[in-house]
Amino acid sequence: MIVIATIAVFAVVPLLAAFGAWRDGWEPAGDVAIIGVRSLDAWTSDAPLVGQPTTGDSYAHVSSFHPGPVEYWLVGPFVHAAGPALGMPLAVALLNGVTLAGIMWVAFRRGGPALLAIMALLVAALIRGIGAASLYDPFNSELATYPLLLTVLAAWSVLMGDRKMLPVLAAAATVTAQTHVVGATIVAPLLIFTVVGLVLQAREGRWIPRRDRTSLIGAGAILGLAWLPVLVREVSGPSNVSALMKTATAPHPRIGLAFGLDRLFSSIVPPIFVRSSGGAEAISAFVGRSGAFAVLLAAVVLGGTVGLVLLARRKGRRGPAVLGGLVLVTALTSLYATSTAPPFSAIRADVTRATWVVSLLVWLTAIWSGWSLLAGGTRRKATEVVAPVASALSALVLVAALLGSHVADQRDGRFMPTIDQLSTRTIAAIPAGTYHLDLQGELPVFTLGPGLALRLETSGRPVTIPPGPFGVAYGPGRTSTDRATAGTLRVATGDAPDPKAGERLVAQAPLTDAVDQHVYVYLSS
Repeated sequence: MIVIATIAVFAVVPLLAAFGAWRDGWEPAGDVAIIGVRSLDAWTSDAPLVGQPTTGDSYAHVSSFHPGPVEYWLVGPFVHAAGPALGMPLAVALLNGVTLAGIMWVAFRRGGPALLAIMALLVAALIRGIGAASLYDPFNSELATYPLLLTVLAAWSVLMGDRKMLPVLAAAATVTAQTHVVGATIVAPLLIFTVVGLVLQAREGRWIPRRDRTSLIGAGAILGLAWLPVLVREVSGPSNVSALMKTATAPHPRIGLAFGLDRLFSSIVPPIFVRSSGGAEAISAFVGRSGAFAVLLAAVVLGGTVGLVLLARRKGRRGPAVLGGLVLVTALTSLYATSTAPPFSAIRADVTRATWVVSLLVWLTAIWSGWSLLAGGTRRKATEVVAPVASALSALVLVAALLGSHVADQRDGRFMPTIDQLSTRTIAAIPAGTYHLDLQGELPVFTLGPGLALRLETSGRPVTIPPGPFGVAYGPGRTSTDRATAGTLRVATGDAPDPKAGERLVAQAPLTDAVDQHVYVYLSS
């Protein structure tokens, strides 16, 4: 009963978070709104074949995109059916609900009620630490968080002989790798590690592939279908893989190994996944340098974890060693991704959240290694206490995470009421037709304009965007200069900007309650 209840709770919590955000006025803004715009093209003749643009163009001068379009294809039907304000968080919540339920299911298959309870408490702490918004946030770098964790656990299960997890591994790895280039950087070595392990097991006679034909075919089908758009893009050109390679190898300032090591050590003690990462604390938790004592403690934890893994291996417990190997691969690739990132990424605590996932995995390895060293009878007795207590605590932590989540505290949250008012008034004031968007100023370009564009598109008013580094994210169909338009919508902010010749004001809305500024939309033919 506890097993079913725990899995069900983690499947449902993302939906509760999504509906709560929708009720509180959540609106797509910025990059999230652009994801919504492109998701409208999924399952059409203009379907996207790659993901969001990377920031590499700012220093490599090469237009590159995150590896795949899987998020667009998953989110698109929900946006069409329920609108962007509900459809986008609902789609992501369903994906994360399935992912979290999968994490709990794999944990139970791997270690019974004890590992399930331990995993439930750790993941609940992670959700509270990075915020319940991570359960429904469509931002592509956030979306990779929970699938990355499931990828590691599914790989562990496969290497331990549970080959039925192969399709789960394929699906989780695909979502992680396609949504963000850092996710792909981490997933590729994980899959190589897993494949090498399977090949060695087959050569030693410990695995007969034909006995798992169904699971292998299932995994292959998932990979084939999910990566088909990417293959089509590579064949039809221009090659995104080539662009990503040029971006990765282009000379540019890097954060450096010292910073990356500091992030790794400071994420372990105290565990970063149990810390709140809201507001300014997110930056200090990710950027602030750790002291010598914290580094020493982290080294002790890492050394102790290695010692426990080796001791468990000597006693014939293979599981902790395999998990430890996968965690080591994940930590090293995460360290590489952090160290080679440009300096402006230092304040971005959301880059696939790999640091948070690595921290959780290190502590999971330490706890499970120690648990494996207990005598069988002791483990059974301890499970009778640990399972219900940890499950109850995880439920309480999840409730705290939901109650502590507020739309106003989220990325672009304070501008969501503005986007809603501005979009509603603009749509009511203009007839159906295609409109050209002229976004003037930082807020219109990066935050307000994308939200307005998405609302216009879903109301039957397609938009066009000027070509350029910011327009490319909207897709080639919207940057075409050949499309006829019913007029131009100029979006500007300020105290009271005057309309230009031939323009009329069609909508305005206050930026925030605390700032005496407005955003204005002018229409010209």
